[in-house]
Amino acid sequence: MHFYMWMNMLFGVALELYLFAQVAMAIERTIATVYVSSYEYIGPHAGYMGVGAAVVLSIVSQVFLYHDKEFTQPQITVLSPPAVVYVRINGLLMFNVGVSATTTLVMIVLLIINKKREKKAIGDVSWRFQAEENIDTTTVITKVSFIQLVSYTFQSLGSLVLRLIEEHIIGQQTAPMKATMKLAIYVSSNTVFFSTLGILIYLFFNYLSDLKLCSVKH
Repeated sequence: MHFYMWMNMLFGVALELYLFAQVAMAIERTIATVYVSSYEYIGPHAGYMGVGAAVVLSIVSQVFLYHDKEFTQPQITVLSPPAVVYVRINGLLMFNVGVSATTTLVMIVLLIINKKREKKAIGDVSWRFQAEENIDTTTVITKVSFIQLVSYTFQSLGSLVLRLIEEHIIGQQTAPMKATMKLAIYVSSNTVFFSTLGILIYLFFNYLSDLKLCSVKH
């Protein structure tokens, strides 16, 4: 039971940390866009604070889910949550969708602002360099945030469908049919999630490669 509990919580912390890290990067890019001239002094501090806040919030989210619940019910996999937290998980997933949508919109706005600023920064090397850096970073984060939004949306829908089926349909079925239906819904929703996660990892490493190439050229 303890192994099942810790696996669920660690998995949940990792997923939420991934979300809040995106939020931290969006805030950091916002600061870089608003405070262009002083960003090199306040940027590192904002980054450290963002990382710390992301870790704390991801842990708090799991405390919210599991603080008074017991892991005593049989589950499909070690990472599938107990039925007693379905309502909280649905609420958390909807929160994740909202945060991802907000992050995506913020990054799109920042991308537009920095592209306009790049055109106007003729002759000002410092402002132009910062605008170009902001454009490169916000472009990648916008793609990541959008894919993340799609991923969380599919995961939320899968969780909602699973809960509705368990409440209204699955109780009338035999035990083998219950397991089959739950496994199909669980696997399909998480397949979409992990597929998009793989795309995000690819985009991230591709972005790191581009940064290395740019540093070599400069």
